[in-house]
Amino acid sequence: MTIAGWFLDRAMQFDWLMLLVYPEYVHTRDALDVLATNNRVAINEKHPGFSSLLDAWPNLKDRAAVVKIGRTYAYLNFGAEVRYEVGLVTFDREGHELQKDWTVGAARKIFFARADTRVLRVGGFVFFTGIVVSVLAAAAEFRAEKPTSGGSGHDAMANSKSSRRRRG
Repeated sequence: MTIAGWFLDRAMQFDWLMLLVYPEYVHTRDALDVLATNNRVAINEKHPGFSSLLDAWPNLKDRAAVVKIGRTYAYLNFGAEVRYEVGLVTFDREGHELQKDWTVGAARKIFFARADTRVLRVGGFVFFTGIVVSVLAAAAEFRAEKPTSGGSGHDAMANSKSSRRRRG
């Protein structure tokens, strides 16, 4: 359980583990990476991250009409910290823009928070399972060492040694 806890503490670093714990995160992260790095690419419903990205899209008016998600433009966002940001846009079957009010950074925040919550839940489950297993193992060991009604062999040897000392 300790080893499982160590891996879960670092789950975001291991794609194979995140595919077990929260596969949508890995697929959506990969989709966002594709969109952020290539301005000529759009993802469609065949991409494994498409549906989860579409489901999380805020205020999407016509979800059924969307067949592709692409990027609009990249820009620097000035504020408390300067960030490079990429806009996202949805397209219908004819290639018309439907909605473009979301960014790669905002999508990453949502999916990172969801993944973090999922990892915390799974980690908590593993932690408490470890406690239950430890308590059950300790109880089983305690029952195995419990003396019988006649006393244990160890107690009988100790009593015979003390009686020899008194006589001699």
